[in-house]
Amino acid sequence: MHNKSYKKAVVFAICLTMLMPLGSMVVSSTDESSSQADSSAAVKDTDSSVDSAADDTSSADASDAAATADESSDEAAEDSAADEKTTTTASKDDEVQPITDEEALAMCEKITENDKIALYLDEENERLCLYVKASGKYWWTSPINVEADQTIIDTVKGTAMKNAQRKQIAASAAIRVGDLRQEKRTESPAPVYSNKAKVKWEKNSDGVVATYNYVSDGVKLKIHYVLEDDNLYVYCDSDEIEEKNTSQVDGKVLTKIEFCPNFGAADSTATGYMIVPDGSGAVINYNNGKTEYADYNQQVFGRDYTAVPITAPRTTQQAYMPVLATVSGSSGLVCVASDGESNVYAHAQVCGQEKQAYNTCYFEFETRSSDSFFMSGDNSNKITVFEKNGIKTERFGVRYYPVDSDNGEDLNYADCAEVYRNYLINNKGLT
Repeated sequence: MHNKSYKKAVVFAICLTMLMPLGSMVVSSTDESSSQADSSAAVKDTDSSVDSAADDTSSADASDAAATADESSDEAAEDSAADEKTTTTASKDDEVQPITDEEALAMCEKITENDKIALYLDEENERLCLYVKASGKYWWTSPINVEADQTIIDTVKGTAMKNAQRKQIAASAAIRVGDLRQEKRTESPAPVYSNKAKVKWEKNSDGVVATYNYVSDGVKLKIHYVLEDDNLYVYCDSDEIEEKNTSQVDGKVLTKIEFCPNFGAADSTATGYMIVPDGSGAVINYNNGKTEYADYNQQVFGRDYTAVPITAPRTTQQAYMPVLATVSGSSGLVCVASDGESNVYAHAQVCGQEKQAYNTCYFEFETRSSDSFFMSGDNSNKITVFEKNGIKTERFGVRYYPVDSDNGEDLNYADCAEVYRNYLINNKGLT
């Protein structure tokens, strides 16, 4: 028995001695692979030689397999890092590139035209174009290069607009909704843009009709875009507004509408100004750097005196006229609230305000008024109530008039005032 144990020990020692050179060979090949990590071809050749040695030497299968697995793992890690670096480089190369007006127009369908202007629709990107034939000016309902805009908005972090902000700017409409649930009783703090709605376009001889279905908010409405002789008329009839549930217990109601909130928006490189109806009229220059100030927000014809203010209003002049304008160089776009103007707010903001990169002005219509009550004297018990029994105003509408200077020089604000005067003469009986 002792002799058999001795023989087993001798055989084990001989086998161990035979395996030592093979183990050394595997380690050597691994070291060689590591020393040649800078050359992918050399690594692959070394891997092949290791695999061949493993195939030819049956007694070293386990050792070679382990070495090959380790090398494969290291190589996979290096390849993964290289792939990540390539992906990062590719993502920078694949950044959305700016396009021209002509390139954007090529993505559109011509809807209708007259002797002065033509209306185009880019259904995929949810924008329309008003093309002025005499001047060759393109007016877009939302900026064509919003996805490519890299203007730095956050100067501390050095970052541009976020994707959510870009989608909102690209939207063609927005609403606000009042929540009637007892535990809520509030109005949506920010507009709900049409990128959150299901949008369906229907073309006709005069223009297009867009149906916006805000499923989550229970609101559905139609907005008409009609090309008239010298303007684009955008309106919404209250009888085409559907509210799924107006119950005073758990429903939601439409409280505000915005048409084309970025129509004619000017980017951070543009020069020009906006006209707002502050008092007898005021000018806000593009890119004026006043990003820490609040944007312009004024109710036309004064505030609703039946609603009790809870804070002192800002020092501003009363807005007497429902008109806005944006002007760049020899061209401008005059916006007139022609329907529902008794319940409209005029807005304007410059690049950098509200974390966005554009200079823009627009109207916001109030479909239902609201008021807040504090039952116990503190803000935690505020109750908001909304106007009952449907929307009283029959139609909300804005007319957009493109205007150009006669001599090619910069457009003057008096030229924009003339457009509004002519509107009053032709549509309101001014003599």
